[in-house]
Amino acid sequence: MTRGNAIISQLRANAFDFHPVISEADLEKGMAIVDLSVHNAGMQEGSLLVLKQELQKAFEKSQAVFLCGGYGEERNFYSTSALFNAPGEEPRTIHLGTDIWGPSGTAVFAPLGGVIHSFAYNDNPGDYGPTIIMEHQLDANSFYTLYGHLSFTDLGRIRAGQFINRGEQIGHFGKSTENGGWPPHLHFQIIIDVDVYQGDFPGVCSKTDKERQLENCPDPEVMLGLKRWIRTA
Repeated sequence: MTRGNAIISQLRANAFDFHPVISEADLEKGMAIVDLSVHNAGMQEGSLLVLKQELQKAFEKSQAVFLCGGYGEERNFYSTSALFNAPGEEPRTIHLGTDIWGPSGTAVFAPLGGVIHSFAYNDNPGDYGPTIIMEHQLDANSFYTLYGHLSFTDLGRIRAGQFINRGEQIGHFGKSTENGGWPPHLHFQIIIDVDVYQGDFPGVCSKTDKERQLENCPDPEVMLGLKRWIRTA
C-alpha cells in the first residue's frame, strides 16, 4: 500500500471523529450543493461576475446560508486570470479542493489536531489571499490541510510550529477585499505531499496533471462530512 493510500484509509477510519470545519450551528442554517463546473450552462462564460450571479441564484433557490462543492470540477472562470494561464503552459482549470461559500466572518475550525506548517498572504488577483497550511499525523503518517481565502487578521494570531487542537478556531472567511477578490468562502484541501511549498499550494491544476494531483489531494469530504448537512429540494 502506498503512503497516500494508507493515509486515505486512515482518514476514512477516523471520519467519525473529525470536528466540523465550520460549526454545527452554522451547518444547521442550511447547506446546499452548487455546481460551478463547465457542465453548468450558466457557467459557460469565464468571469467573476458570472460566478457571483450563479452563486446568488443558488443561494436564492436553495434558501441555504452555505453552498459547497467543487472537488475535481473543471471550471471556466479561471480562464480570465493570468494566475491560472501562464504563457506557454497548459491552463489550469481543475479544482483540487472543496469550497464552502457563505458569509464573511464565518468561523473556521481545525478538524484534527496538528501544527501550523506555514502560512502566507497570497495577494495576487484571484489567489488564495490569507492561507494557512496545517500538518497532521495519523499512525506515523503525516499529511496536510490547507485553508484558503481567510481573513488577514487570522495570520497575526498564529506562528509556524504552533500546535492547534482538534476543534480549535483557526480563522474566518475573509472579505472579497482581502481574499483574492472572490465572494467569501473557504477553500479546504487535503494534501498528501506538500513538497517545498510554504503558505501556498496549487488549488487548481491542468487537465493533463489531473490524475496525479487528485491522487495527491484526495476528496476533502472524508474530513468535512458535509453530505449529511446537504439541503435537498
